[in-house]
Amino acid sequence: MVAYAITGSALWGLSGTVSSILFSRYGMPFSTLVTIRMVFSGLILLAAGRGFVGKKDLPMFLVFAIPGLFGVQILYLATISFSNAPVATLLQFLFFPMVAVYDYITIRSLTVSSLILALIFSVAGIYELTTGFPLGGTALRISLTALILGLATAATAALYTVTSARIVKEYGGLRTVASGMMVGGLVSLPLGSFSGVPYFHGLGQADVIPVLALTIFVIVFGTSMAFYLYINSMRYISPVEAAVSGTFEPVAAAMSSYLLLGIKLSAMQYLGGALIVISILVIVISKNRRG
Repeated sequence: MVAYAITGSALWGLSGTVSSILFSRYGMPFSTLVTIRMVFSGLILLAAGRGFVGKKDLPMFLVFAIPGLFGVQILYLATISFSNAPVATLLQFLFFPMVAVYDYITIRSLTVSSLILALIFSVAGIYELTTGFPLGGTALRISLTALILGLATAATAALYTVTSARIVKEYGGLRTVASGMMVGGLVSLPLGSFSGVPYFHGLGQADVIPVLALTIFVIVFGTSMAFYLYINSMRYISPVEAAVSGTFEPVAAAMSSYLLLGIKLSAMQYLGGALIVISILVIVISKNRRG
C-alpha cells in the first residue's frame, strides 16, 4: 500500500506542472481551474466515498471545507501562476511545521528539541528556496507575491489538517475530502464563472482539445485518483511511511516541470527544498517515537 501513497503523491506533483501548463501556455485563469477541479473531482470522490458527510460537527466541517480545503486549492494554484509548480509545492509543505507547533501547544505530541530542529530546517529551507543564498545572493528569486501566496497556502493546509481530524474519525477520509471538495467548489462557482466564461468564449479552436485534455488530467488523475490512492493507503501504512511517500510530490513536480516546461531551480534552491522535506521527517519520526 506504500505504492498507493507514492503514486498519489506523484500525481499531485504532476498535477501542479499540468496546471502550470494551463496557466502559462493556454492562459487559463487559476480561479477557473479551481472551480472545475473542485466541483468535478468532488463529484467523482463523492461517488467513490458513497455519500456526503452528515450534520454532526457542521461548523467544524464548514471551516475545513471553505477556508481550509478551498483556501489551499485556490492559493496553491495562485502560487503556481505567480511562480512555478516546484516552488509552490515546497512552500505548501511548510504546513507540517505549522501543524507541529499547534500540536506541541495543545497535546505535546513531540519534544521541544525536535520542534526547534524542524523549525530551523524549515526557516533555512524557505530562505534557500527563495534566494538561493549564497550563490544567488540575498534577493528574492521568486516574486514577493508568490512567497506570500505560498506561505498562505501552507497556513490554509494547516487549517484544513487540524479541522479535519474529528470529521475524518466520524466519516472517513475519502467522504470528508469529497464533501469538502464539493462545498468548496460550489463556493468558488461565482469567481470561477466570472473568469471562466470569457476565457472559454475566447479560446481558440486549436486550443480546445489540449485544454480539455489537460483539465481532465487535473480532475481525474491529479485530484480524484491522487486523493483516493493516498487516503486509502493511510489505512495500512505508518505515519513515517506516509510522510516519506508524501515527499514524492515535490520530486514529481520538480522533475515534470523540468521535462515539460524546462523549469530548473538553482542547486541552492533544491537544497532549500530538501531542508523543508527534512523538517517534515524530523517531526514525523519524533511523533512516531513518542506515540
